Amino acid sequence: GYSEITKGTYHIWITGAGNKTDLRLDLPSIAIADQQVLSLILTGTTGGVLVDGFLATQAGAVGAQPNGSARMRLVANIDANGRIAATANGFSLGPTLFSPTVGSYTLVPAGDLTMTATVNSTPVHPPSLDGLKAVAGADLTLLAVGPAGGPSFYLIIDDNTLPGSGMAKLRLVNGVSGLAENI
Repeated sequence: GYSEITKGTYHIWITGAGNKTDLRLDLPSIAIADQQVLSLILTGTTGGVLVDGFLATQAGAVGAQPNGSARMRLVANIDANGRIAATANGFSLGPTLFSPTVGSYTLVPAGDLTMTATVNSTPVHPPSLDGLKAVAGADLTLLAVGPAGGPSFYLIIDDNTLPGSGMAKLRLVNGVSGLAENI
């Protein structure tokens, strides 16, 4: 259905059902004219959780409202229950994690990845991530494994789209520290 609102410029947040902190799309400045009829159409993104939007003006144009974010989480298995914290594009990937653990997804700006990490309060640089991008709408996992003095970092593209009816998805990633090959 439609809701009538006064003309003006609106900041629109699309969230997950029943959770106002589960941001799926942020449209910071949508101008609505007097007597304008708009439909906001939502479509899924590659990660399966965030959404893109389209604003369709009745008897008029359709304008894309793409998502400018990706979701990223930190998964850590640093030797000796190591502590790790990381940022992606200036946004924290959550609180410091004690290994082994899986963090929660955090919204980060899409684009070229700029990563920082600290292991046991010592800065480390994840060189294997240089030149990688966080694609808008993607879900990503940053896996950190190995010794505290020089962990290895892997960026994994997650697929959180719903499986077909009657099906389930299972993905196994070997994040055991100390093996010759982790992925």
